[in-house]
Amino acid sequence: MPLQPAVFTPPRRDTETIDEIPQGLGLISVRNPPAAPENSRSSRAAPIDIRHFKFDLPKPLVPDLLHTGLSPEEAQKLSRDYMLFAEQLQSTLETMFRIEAGPLATRPRGLGLTPPEDLVEECYALFLSGYKAMLDSWAEEAMTLAKARAAELEARQKSSST
Repeated sequence: MPLQPAVFTPPRRDTETIDEIPQGLGLISVRNPPAAPENSRSSRAAPIDIRHFKFDLPKPLVPDLLHTGLSPEEAQKLSRDYMLFAEQLQSTLETMFRIEAGPLATRPRGLGLTPPEDLVEECYALFLSGYKAMLDSWAEEAMTLAKARAAELEARQKSSST
């Protein structure tokens, strides 16, 4: 005997009322949603402007690189590369943040939901944390390279003077 295909029959909306919809575990009250207090952040109607969330560029590494014994020209070049990578990362993460935070900023308020402002701030904190961690990692790598290069130059100078 061949299997019969399943048939989906949507509920009839014309006769169904809000009272007939099951309330699940009772976590949501459809009849009387909680009203937000007038002075609460969740009752604000103004949209959230996510454009003011920025990722600041780090300071150039030249002074730190010079302290390792690197020549001024090499320190300048390494710092310039670091700053170029930082600018590219900044641009990429700001764009990604706007893409991710945009829907959060337009999320409805009330009904016991986390306020959109809080969600956007949490999203920003996550992106900012990743941004700073990446910059710290790159700066550490640049300092390691500078120290290795300075040690190499020092060893060459010692071997050529003897």
